[in-house]
Amino acid sequence: MPSSEELRGAVAVARAANSTVGSKAMVERFRHERGWAEVDNRAVKAAIEALQEEAAQAEGNEADGAPAPSVEEEAGHECFYCGMVGKTMKCEKCAEKNVASPGHYCSEACQKAHWPAHLKWHRKLKVLAKMNNLADDCEDRAQTRLDIEEDAKTGNEVAKLLAKGSRFLDQQNFKKAVKAFNEALEVDPTESAAHHNLAVTFSRSNERPTAAHHALLAARWAERKVGQSAHWARSWGVACALLLKPECDEVPRPAWWNDAELLQRTKRVIALIPNETEIDVWQTRAVVLAGIKPSRDDAWEPLPRSCKQLKEAVKCLTRQGQLIPYMAEPCQEVASRMKARVAMMQMLGLDVEPKADLDLGQLNLGN
Repeated sequence: MPSSEELRGAVAVARAANSTVGSKAMVERFRHERGWAEVDNRAVKAAIEALQEEAAQAEGNEADGAPAPSVEEEAGHECFYCGMVGKTMKCEKCAEKNVASPGHYCSEACQKAHWPAHLKWHRKLKVLAKMNNLADDCEDRAQTRLDIEEDAKTGNEVAKLLAKGSRFLDQQNFKKAVKAFNEALEVDPTESAAHHNLAVTFSRSNERPTAAHHALLAARWAERKVGQSAHWARSWGVACALLLKPECDEVPRPAWWNDAELLQRTKRVIALIPNETEIDVWQTRAVVLAGIKPSRDDAWEPLPRSCKQLKEAVKCLTRQGQLIPYMAEPCQEVASRMKARVAMMQMLGLDVEPKADLDLGQLNLGN
């Protein structure tokens, strides 16, 4: 039987991956994955209630008022609330978390006025931090760390800076990681690995539009230098996954952001990196197969989907859950909805013939 602290930690991780997961589902998971045969529904519910009480208490403390801005004044920054450019003070909470782009305010009045919105941003950052810790535990990430450190031994200045930034990223010191990766770009502006790592850093720092910008650049330079390789696939996979997020609605879409090319490129990506455990490429493929586009996206107009395509999407979601276990439950929920959609289409006779995949030569492969 785990200690109460261990159980609460496991429950916190499960709820970070899927906030709607129920206590019974967690009991089954803990017994199967962790070998906690004695864990029961009552203990898990108690852990959930304890976490909810802690969250409510923390929320009450945070809502009482914004943290005092840092006394450190910096020139040339734009106030997050009124937009005035000049001497500003950093949000103390941002400074503590070493976020890539901390909140700046020209006065305490502006910070207090902006605090309700900024507080929501920090709460999301906290959830992302838990997800990042889960991602860092995967074997691929460990191998990537070893590869980066090995490259740094070559004496190449860019490799050293990439290794330095990666160490800061592992420590979730996003501000210093960004600085190191930008220094690598000063040496070589076409270094796709620096852009890719900046995309990962800004994504983990809850700045997805900036992350999407760097992921697109990483994919572009990777393709120009080595073609559509695994390196390109990883950066393209990050870019596509980000562009499907609501936060990136305002990010300009590249030329390939259309139905035919999205179907073809997601197929190419999972063929190149079928066992990827850091990037949710299989989920992205499922979303494209199902034609689930962002609500404010006017560039991508999905054609009607067939039952065959939706069934393939279900398989992709299953595969995603196998590769990234903490995504298994939310992927299963989406897959269940897709299965219901297939059943309804078949019952109503609404199935369509899927459009045949185009040859890559017919597509615009420029990034």
